Amino acid sequence: MSKSTLTRRALVASTAAMPALAVPAAAADEDPELVALGVEFDKVAADWLRQSASDRKRAAEWRSRVEAATGIPLGESPRPFYGKPASPEEEASVDYWRIADQILDDLKPNSSRLDDQIWESIHDRMWPLAKRIVRSRPKTVAGLALVARAASFICAEWFDFNDADEQDADDRAIIEAVCSFCGVMPLSVEGDALALARVS
Repeated sequence: MSKSTLTRRALVASTAAMPALAVPAAAADEDPELVALGVEFDKVAADWLRQSASDRKRAAEWRSRVEAATGIPLGESPRPFYGKPASPEEEASVDYWRIADQILDDLKPNSSRLDDQIWESIHDRMWPLAKRIVRSRPKTVAGLALVARAASFICAEWFDFNDADEQDADDRAIIEAVCSFCGVMPLSVEGDALALARVS
């Protein structure tokens, strides 16, 4: 997800209670400022995860309904065409996306502006905290866990798409390794688990 769309996980229940997030006394003593930032960050991250899961659940339902209505999976959809169609292929594209747009409106009418407002509120709180956290120098594993989670938020788009370039893939692997060592999940992975838990 980019900053503007952070537009996207049964493990989440246990993840929320992972030891690294229940900051031990040693971390509070050695990383007091970082731990304080982490408390604020985790509160906003909970909103981010809930909204991400809601978006993903709605997107999954939209894809399912579009395929049922058109017989074409969204991944095989015709290229969007704008303007007056001049060929059967262009007419098919217009019809397909008219159906897809109507299904999306039916799922959550007039939601676009509200969703934008929700995401803007979350990002306005979350980005400054994340930037302060990743610029800190942790002295404990719990502090490092907070830095890793904040970094996974800033670089969330690396976890949402499979077409990242080699450098992005390498940087993502570093974040994943640090998260694994600290016993936490990258935020986008948490969001995926939460979305799956809500569907099941």
